[in-house]
Amino acid sequence: MNSTIALVSQFTPEEERRWLTALNARMSDFNLLPFSKISPDELLKLRVAIVANPSERQISQLTSLKWVQSLWAGVEQLVEQLEDRQIKIVPMNDPNLANDMANSVLLWCLHLQQNTPIYQRQQSQMIWQPHSNKAVKETRIGILGLGKLGQHSAIRLKEQGFKVSGWSRSAKNIQGVHCYFGNDRLEEFISNTDILVSLLPLTKETENLLDTQRLSWLPVGSSVINFSRGAILDEAALISALDKNSISHAVLDVFRKEPLPASHALWRHSQVTILPHIAAATNINSASKIAANNIIEYFQNDTIPASVNFQKGY
Repeated sequence: MNSTIALVSQFTPEEERRWLTALNARMSDFNLLPFSKISPDELLKLRVAIVANPSERQISQLTSLKWVQSLWAGVEQLVEQLEDRQIKIVPMNDPNLANDMANSVLLWCLHLQQNTPIYQRQQSQMIWQPHSNKAVKETRIGILGLGKLGQHSAIRLKEQGFKVSGWSRSAKNIQGVHCYFGNDRLEEFISNTDILVSLLPLTKETENLLDTQRLSWLPVGSSVINFSRGAILDEAALISALDKNSISHAVLDVFRKEPLPASHALWRHSQVTILPHIAAATNINSASKIAANNIIEYFQNDTIPASVNFQKGY
């Protein structure tokens, strides 16, 4: 077998080298090359590619593609690029990712439940003052989005004693978790939440979902965690709610523009914790193994793994 596979990305040279090394270790029968090292004639023949934030220019040159293996779980950029061509998109479905996300959600929910942001602000002012907080079993956490990441996170929180609910587009059933679904139940879900955690995919329906109106449904003093996509949350609406203290704190890992510009008001807001998109980072070892196995299976049995539903956007 001597099938050429392209790694199509915007990686730095060092990142590209690391991914090529990890993938080649598991795909020795393939000719895996970075996009820049493949001739224009050869690019026209490729049936499958491994991708990570490919550019429009790169994608447009791959005219024979049947499917792409994404190295990321989020695929909204690929959906926009490939929807008209109906090229199948296989997202990174790594169990380690769900486990890491569940750990991050638990960590930051405890951070908020224990009033840690208040004590961090007090430390900068050398103020020694304890504050009461709700017990874990009394703290209502709402998971917005009950896909694999949301389900794992909801279960992890429930195991630790939190009162957990979740909302999704379609009906879900998770033992011990109050599951809401459909737009007509969204207000009820949000209004019964002390810590709102967004784990939704970004689609046309979810863009700006957390706007001024929906943020106003949160009980006064509640908190927001956004570990999904920046465009789901209206940043100006959030800042307004924080300034009014209707929302007490926000933990943000994702933004409309990344890296977050130094001039952005969120950097300087005392009620915001900013993370550099690290809540659940892709593990190069496990992800390269999954990507390699999917491609090997395709060339052996002509089987494409579960792919994105373009109508849903995920």
